[in-house]
Amino acid sequence: MKAKNSGFSTNMIVFLYCAYNLIYALSSPYLGSLSDKLPRKYLMFFGLLTYSFVYLGFGLSSEPWHYWILFIFYGLYMGATDGVGKALAVDLSPEHQKATTLGLLGTSTGFATIIASSLAGIIWDSIGSSYTFFFGTLGALLASALILTLKTSEPDQKFT
Repeated sequence: MKAKNSGFSTNMIVFLYCAYNLIYALSSPYLGSLSDKLPRKYLMFFGLLTYSFVYLGFGLSSEPWHYWILFIFYGLYMGATDGVGKALAVDLSPEHQKATTLGLLGTSTGFATIIASSLAGIIWDSIGSSYTFFFGTLGALLASALILTLKTSEPDQKFT
């Protein structure tokens, strides 16, 4: 909706999302394979940090070209965190509860999306669209800081 207010036609918004999905699809295998070489929590950290900058950009943007750049980085964020986040969740779960963990991750993600979307709508309607994205920026910064506190069993040798 914010892109539409910045001059994008509905058709161009569809192309924005196509670009996002293309970047997401192309980057996911590469960034996922990086998590087999580097500690996953650091990839999640950088992915969430990217998300925070993208959402800050969405909050500040007013020019159509900004959205092209932001949607490309939004696709990179998804490529860096979607599969890696699931792998990290499995790494942190007990051996006999791997599938249960993924089921609970899906459930909690679904409920969190409902809550976040509702809050976003309230913020958008009450104080403005930019503040919706600023709120998302703060949430992503908090999540990126918290992810670094995870105690994982990933060996430090993954850095070599």
